[in-house]
Amino acid sequence: MAASQRGRSGMDLWMQERNAQLRQGASKLYGLGVQAYAEAIRKGEQVKARTTAEVIDLGRDVARRIDMTKAALQSKPRPVTSAAPVKPSPKAVSPSSGPGPVAAAKPSTSSGSAKEQLRAAVSGAADEFTFGLADRVLAAGDALAEEGLRNFAQNYQANMEQKRADDEYDARHYGLARNSGRAVGMVGSLAAMGAPAVARSAVVLAPRVFRAARSGASVAPALTPALSRGAAQAQKLGIKYGPDPLGLTKLAVVGGAGAGATDQYVGDMLTGRQTDLREMAAAAVGGALGGLATRYAGATAGGASGGATTSVLQDFVRGDDVSFDNALRSAQLSGLLGGVASRYLTNKVSNFPSKIKGNFGEVMSGLKAVARDDDILQQQARVYLKPVSKPKEYTVADHVLRSPDGQVRYNESKLGPSATLTDRQVQAMNQFGDRYIVDHWRFADVGKAGGMAVAPFGFTLSDDEPSRWR
Repeated sequence: MAASQRGRSGMDLWMQERNAQLRQGASKLYGLGVQAYAEAIRKGEQVKARTTAEVIDLGRDVARRIDMTKAALQSKPRPVTSAAPVKPSPKAVSPSSGPGPVAAAKPSTSSGSAKEQLRAAVSGAADEFTFGLADRVLAAGDALAEEGLRNFAQNYQANMEQKRADDEYDARHYGLARNSGRAVGMVGSLAAMGAPAVARSAVVLAPRVFRAARSGASVAPALTPALSRGAAQAQKLGIKYGPDPLGLTKLAVVGGAGAGATDQYVGDMLTGRQTDLREMAAAAVGGALGGLATRYAGATAGGASGGATTSVLQDFVRGDDVSFDNALRSAQLSGLLGGVASRYLTNKVSNFPSKIKGNFGEVMSGLKAVARDDDILQQQARVYLKPVSKPKEYTVADHVLRSPDGQVRYNESKLGPSATLTDRQVQAMNQFGDRYIVDHWRFADVGKAGGMAVAPFGFTLSDDEPSRWR
């Protein structure tokens, strides 16, 4: 009898422990189900009220996927390195008294969260500043630190997957901080393209400024761009060193719009996409804004602003949600193409023979005259000067123009910092006043035009979405 009682008491104890384990497991599954249910609500998915049994089933499915993930990770043991930041685990949601909807846990606003915000911003800035190379370099370094060249490819791929997961985590939980950092990194990468030119200018100007300051003279002349014969003469004559501004802004806007639409059409042809007029109109508007920015801030800034604008407008005309990622990628690539093309053409034109340089200047002045609505009556025409003498004195104007109000004007085009006005051209300027237009183009102006023409291809190359209008 005593043995029978001891058997029953042992069985009861085993049953109690078993029931406790089952209750603990069911509670754990219920908690996982509640978290999955709350996550679905947070994402805006359509959900229905769940019974307790359904919530437990949902938790069981989550637990099964967790076990599969653990098994996949354990199949390739990898040491934990400091390169992969430890992500805070989701805040546990306590089971509610009923099966109704459960509010999703919000990210913590503690100082730890502030550090994570800063880390996400720095990570985003590094990604964009290095054009995505930072993650690859870190992944390769970690792979070498783990096993050297042994299994390098597998370790590198695993590290890259981890870093992509980290970036996705930051985008989901710290989106504003990461995107702000990415925007700063993109601007920094484009600004860095002009660093060599800034350094060269500093080397040239620093001695001039030092000598002027030491002698007590004004430093303003030392800061005058390119104290060449052309710039010095323009300053002496009281005219602007550079092209006459009348019509220049309109030329930049119209030229940028034409470049945007043309590059869109050519890009569609190269990628086999069917061009839609709405997409071309969006590209033209983006190109126009890029041309305007190029006029005042250079081809890099112009390309970036035009690329971002085109991306946003094309998302709009396609009926898509505006993508910050696409806009950032388009801005970066367009700015890069515009800056590289501008610098290349600037250096190239400076080495051309004088005759070809003159042709460049004349073409640009002719286009600007058309932009300000002038009619070109003649090219390379003689303009006779007063007082009349024998033989008659004259100068040859590059263009004879007629403005919309019927006034006849004469245009003289120069290109390069050393180009100067002849004595007869100075006499013509004094005789005709504002009717004698001097366009003193710089090599950088030709570079801007080339960068403005090439930059819109940045959006075309970054746009991987097929046309909706087939």
